Amino acid sequence: MKKILYLVISVVIIIIISVLIFELFLQCIPVIYRNLPKDDKKTYVYILGESSSWGHPYKGKISFSKIIDYYINTEIDGKEVEFIMLAEDGQRLSQQYLRYYKYKLFHPFRKGILLAYMGTNDWSYNFSEGSNTWYLNIYLLGFVKNYFNNMPNFRYEYEKIVFSAQKFGDEIYLSTILGNYAGCRPNNIISLMNDEELRKEIIEIDNLISNKEYDAAFKKCNNLLDVRKDKSQIWYRIGKIYERRKQIKEANAAYLNGIEYGEDPRPTRYQNKIIRELAVKYDVPLVDVSDKIDNLDEIIGYNYFIDIIHPAVNLHIIIAKEFLNALSKRHRINIIRENNDIYGVSKIENVMNFGRQDMFSAYRDALGEIFFYSFYKNISDLYNIPKMQEYIEKLKELDKEINYESEGNIEEQAKRKDIIYISELIFAYIQGNYSKVKEMLNNKKIVEKIKFEEIEMQCWWAFKNWIIDFMYKTINNEVG
Repeated sequence: MKKILYLVISVVIIIIISVLIFELFLQCIPVIYRNLPKDDKKTYVYILGESSSWGHPYKGKISFSKIIDYYINTEIDGKEVEFIMLAEDGQRLSQQYLRYYKYKLFHPFRKGILLAYMGTNDWSYNFSEGSNTWYLNIYLLGFVKNYFNNMPNFRYEYEKIVFSAQKFGDEIYLSTILGNYAGCRPNNIISLMNDEELRKEIIEIDNLISNKEYDAAFKKCNNLLDVRKDKSQIWYRIGKIYERRKQIKEANAAYLNGIEYGEDPRPTRYQNKIIRELAVKYDVPLVDVSDKIDNLDEIIGYNYFIDIIHPAVNLHIIIAKEFLNALSKRHRINIIRENNDIYGVSKIENVMNFGRQDMFSAYRDALGEIFFYSFYKNISDLYNIPKMQEYIEKLKELDKEINYESEGNIEEQAKRKDIIYISELIFAYIQGNYSKVKEMLNNKKIVEKIKFEEIEMQCWWAFKNWIIDFMYKTINNEVG
């Protein structure tokens, strides 16, 4: 028994020593790499972030980094620029840190510029104010900690990237982040699903707003704020009242209030507060896109976003311009393609070779994400109905244009028709048009074909079978 105990203790000690040695190795790498000579033939520009930085739903063809590349004709300080896209769909800060560290590990001479528009996928992180600076430089152990911890600290995860970038000798630029706050109601709808009384109150408020009885709606909202713990849906309605009264700043503030209850993927004030503080702490340039958009005195909604979180082309252009302004303070940058429409959306779409099929895919994926925010029985986001209708009509229009321009692939044509069909089916359900839903579901040939169809697209398509089955189960109770 003693031999077994000694063996276990020995194994544990060996593991601990091995981990500490490996940790020491990881600690030394950035310090060693920082003092290595850099590649003088190129300027390397790293892009950190997630789907917003990668260029979703534009399939990575349009993004702020691609726009920067186009404006400067791949040249900074007279040297050729190589953009290194580390941003990836669905990634969080911890994953971006690992991708960055791994890339730097195998490219010791590629010191460069790091542009960070990141943190939009970290909405469920622990928003505690506690600082973890004392173990920021623990690489392996920090990874182990995060692997077993489902609620990492936003400040720690973000700061670790900034800290590591400076240790590696890279020049980092931080950007604040933002989302489509006015577009869709907050994602925290559990209170509405479980509280029949609150749901009736919200429906009554919506009716008052629809009838332009703003004073009565505002009074009712304020009364609910005093008695309800979950205030997200209430703040969203207050935002709608302010928006209709043309009180833009008050509306944007109310929408921001609404997303700070529960888990909503749109960036909060807290996240941008942390980003600004880290920029000051580490003395790195801040590109405050959030503040810039807020000061334009416009509702922050579909005018800058294609769906709930992903920038439309015009916002990518703004982010690119802000990064360029910051870079020009430290580097020699010539925007050689400057003319009257250099920052125009149509110009960017053309030079990025973004065709009609690409646009169809973008609207298809954007509509899918919007649907996810509205697919709940009897608590549809009535304010978003016009946008859904607009996107469906856009899909139909693009489908006709694609067919007109060329005959194309017959299979692809059929898939586009199926996407439009299920979009109209879901839209009818969200509107409460249950007779149409039943009629469309009765077309079993098309419905079953869609259920078994594989299409490379945003994740909502993977849930299409669940959505269809859900409607099958509930629609008979609605229609009778």
